[in-house]
Amino acid sequence: MGTDAAGTSPSRSVTPQRGPGGGGRRRRPSGEPPPLPRNLGVSGGVWVAMAAILVAIVGLVLASQALASGFDRWNAAVLRGIVSIRTGWLTTVMAGVNTVLASRWTVGVLRLGTLAALVGLRRWRHLGIFLGCVVVVELSARQLALLVASPRPMDVRILGGWEGFSFPSPPVAALAVTLVGMA
Repeated sequence: MGTDAAGTSPSRSVTPQRGPGGGGRRRRPSGEPPPLPRNLGVSGGVWVAMAAILVAIVGLVLASQALASGFDRWNAAVLRGIVSIRTGWLTTVMAGVNTVLASRWTVGVLRLGTLAALVGLRRWRHLGIFLGCVVVVELSARQLALLVASPRPMDVRILGGWEGFSFPSPPVAALAVTLVGMA
């Protein structure tokens, strides 16, 4: 058997290098790294913990009327604390933010822009997932609002528009699923 110009035998397969000096991690055949990280990290753990706490609170509130009234009292106390530090300029800024972001027009324009971008970029799986998430969140928020029906505290003056119960808030859920879908 002869050797080629590189000095290797033609019958032997060339083994891929494992980084500098042959050591390191083994790569996929294409040379690309694995597609996803193997661990969640600190921020992923925090998000999972917050989601679990929210699900636990909603489950407990749905299961027990006594816990629901206790949660409402705690919510009212927190809101009274926030009201005590209100300032005029910040109230004006937040009223403007509420008017813009909680508007169905804003959410609609953002959703249509996202749909157009996904269709234009031909991201069909992303489009399907986005539409599915929007439908699931909209239906869940409306159903949960009927089940939980957490009222707004009576002794706290509402500065924005009154749209349903305080938890869950369908306009906030609509904006949240839209912004996360855009990201």
